[in-house]
Amino acid sequence: ARISAQDAPTLAALWRSLAETDARAALRNCGLPLRVLLGAQSRIYGSKLADFYRETYPDARLTLLDGAGHAPQIEQPDAVNAALAEFVAEVRG
Repeated sequence: ARISAQDAPTLAALWRSLAETDARAALRNCGLPLRVLLGAQSRIYGSKLADFYRETYPDARLTLLDGAGHAPQIEQPDAVNAALAEFVAEVRG
């Protein structure tokens, strides 16, 4: 369901969970390939998040989707699907 369709208590619980969850160590130590897709024009995260991923996960594949904002999977689904398909093909070898 879309986030905007949720009631206030559900949204509050979602944001609280996001704020309280720190997945950095789990991602760093999972031993799996990491692909990060970010909207280059996100006003919420912007280039600071891309810099964070580059520094924290140097082996991750980072793709900035030009023309996409905070929700590239909605704004540019074809580009996101293509990037994910490429990543899966690389991982499978």
